[in-house]
Amino acid sequence: SPMQVNIIPQTNWEPRTNYLLIINDDLLQDSTIKLNISTLNYVRYGGLQIPITGAVVSSFGAEIENIENKELKKLSFVNSEKEIIFKQIPEGKYTITIFNDINKDYKYSFGKIKPFEPAEWFYVMPDTVEIRGNWDIELPMINVEEVYK
Repeated sequence: SPMQVNIIPQTNWEPRTNYLLIINDDLLQDSTIKLNISTLNYVRYGGLQIPITGAVVSSFGAEIENIENKELKKLSFVNSEKEIIFKQIPEGKYTITIFNDINKDYKYSFGKIKPFEPAEWFYVMPDTVEIRGNWDIELPMINVEEVYK
């Protein structure tokens, strides 16, 4: 079975830096392994707050999706303050989809044909939002009664 090693420098990896890792393997064989390692920029994170108003908002949630990396998604639901809050979002531009989680399964449900079950209501916000590192963004209040049709 392969061996696994975690190497963490005492002073952390510096961004945009090249390193050379040399491993001397004198135990089993007389060899030296050299690995070139390059680091990228730090990933910076921001936050997003979406205030919600309207009737029965407790079942509402939102999903944000990075427009450049569709795999980068986050999900959050309305809290007791009637806000949807996202923390630790990597920098980038995101689309926002708000939906009514009627069946309370904490995800958007597309519905079923048999037995018939309608899809949950959703609303895709018309603009993207740009998340910037070390910034928290608060969007204007969204009245779900105005967009929930």
